[in-house]
Amino acid sequence: MKRATIIILSAALLAFAVVAAHATDKGPVDGSQPAMNSKQAEIRENDNREKLRRRIEMMMTIEIADKLDLPAEKEDEFLLAMRRQFRERSDLTQEMVRTRQELENIQKTTKAKEQLEQKLAKLTEIKKKQIEIDDRFNKKLEKILTLEQRAKFIVEWPSVQEKTRAFIEQRRRKMHQNTKNKGPKAKGPKGPGGDKSPPKTPKMPQK
Repeated sequence: MKRATIIILSAALLAFAVVAAHATDKGPVDGSQPAMNSKQAEIRENDNREKLRRRIEMMMTIEIADKLDLPAEKEDEFLLAMRRQFRERSDLTQEMVRTRQELENIQKTTKAKEQLEQKLAKLTEIKKKQIEIDDRFNKKLEKILTLEQRAKFIVEWPSVQEKTRAFIEQRRRKMHQNTKNKGPKAKGPKGPGGDKSPPKTPKMPQK
């Protein structure tokens, strides 16, 4: 499959994921669907967010690989390295968010010195792991990419990220605008509960 086709398919999948995430936030659009409890809604939301994250990563990875114009054997190796980098950084980011929340809770409540020290030490450990992951990724790129390709990766990667963010924001704004434009269903003769009888034929004026 050609790279251009893969990028188009990735964009389509990403657009679908954005729509799914938007639908999850808004909930069911009619009363025909049973309401989910808070736990089910949370699971569904997390699942949609994870799918969206993976598709965002896939779209960005394929696009940067296309810009680098890698040969097939190098492209596969590059994609694997990028996926590993995304996964490891994502896991650490989630761990850092949880640790910061725990630190904030302790700081606002007990202010226990020992607990504060433990959480601060944990954050320091996470930051060190992030540096190790980035160093390992850079060394991997040195083996996969040429010097020129590594320079191009550094230059092009921020624009790929920005392009993807702009695409997602555009889709979300469009979904929000479409939701606003729909508005509530009209009531009256043609609306729910209105007159169901056929329209009357107007009388012709008599000569």
